[in-house]
Amino acid sequence: MKALIAEDSQIMRKIVKTNLSRLSINTIYEAADGESAYAILSANPDIDLVFTDLNMPLMNGLDFCKKIRLQPRFESVRIIVISEHLSETVKESFSQLGINSFIPKPFDLKEFNNVVKPIVDAVKNGVHPGGVDLAKDEFIKKIKEEDPMISLSPEELTINFNKLSVKVPVDKLLEVGKIESDEEKTDYVELKDK
Repeated sequence: MKALIAEDSQIMRKIVKTNLSRLSINTIYEAADGESAYAILSANPDIDLVFTDLNMPLMNGLDFCKKIRLQPRFESVRIIVISEHLSETVKESFSQLGINSFIPKPFDLKEFNNVVKPIVDAVKNGVHPGGVDLAKDEFIKKIKEEDPMISLSPEELTINFNKLSVKVPVDKLLEVGKIESDEEKTDYVELKDK
């Protein structure tokens, strides 16, 4: 797994890098401004996670994120905004770009892990950045319209759309009540509106 930290504070870059290393992310790129960060991302399109500050020289975090989201090749990149200026207006601006992961400065390790660990786990499990909630109307609609290939093994549910493959661990689906089974082994899943 690879990460990029776009942050003008060297101290903050070091803190984020140290915390990422604790999550077994060892390939970490650093940039002190949005322009340099975008150049690094362009040269390394296999980067999975981007951490960005809001206020940076040359290109701020919002413009950096807009530039990323304009490129379809970066659609699977997860972006986490770390800033001391996370007003509701700022969050809404980022949310319009599909970015809903924020860490307020200053933060402690627990706060960092609460936001970052689920994202790291999702990347490792091959879950699409938009996440998967089988109860959402849009997801059900997509299933009905695209007629994807759906397979279920004892370990995971796999849903293959034209440009998207989603794998969800069965134990997690059972745990959160997205599927129910009276038997130990489930051979199929019925997906429907709730």
